[in-house]
Amino acid sequence: MSRHERLIRAWFEERARPGEAFVDWGVLARYPQADHASFSAAEGHRIRLADARGARLAAAGVVPESRVLPGVTDPFAAVSDQRLILGRSGGFRFTPREELLSLDRPTFRVLWWDEPQPGPDKRHLIVQVDDGRWWDTSSLVHDNVNADAFLAALGPNAVHLGG
Repeated sequence: MSRHERLIRAWFEERARPGEAFVDWGVLARYPQADHASFSAAEGHRIRLADARGARLAAAGVVPESRVLPGVTDPFAAVSDQRLILGRSGGFRFTPREELLSLDRPTFRVLWWDEPQPGPDKRHLIVQVDDGRWWDTSSLVHDNVNADAFLAALGPNAVHLGG
């Protein structure tokens, strides 16, 4: 068991509901850069399509005012049989700290796609909640962040957008 997994499991156990079982984890390694997608009131809150990320956000139909957790850094996730719990780590070394958002399984989906780049590919994620809230982040396709197992743990809540 990796250090990340051990720490996230312990963090989850402090927040677990009665009968809730831990399934897996993921380190959502980086916040998307500001140039990936930006919003402008002068443009009627339209997403500028600076790259594929902006285009994907636009295609997902997200409303800029409904974005949650803007600017969050050092995110990670715990997946249980009942929900997805987003948290933030702190400190010089990865140390789970605060809980940011808890979503019951029937109420969200995670849209994702990979972007090839030198070294590990970048994985983009858009978390959409049934009530219109959304959050986006990026990670790497790498075992150190448990990228593939994290999506597998989400099951039908994870929707691959291709290319």
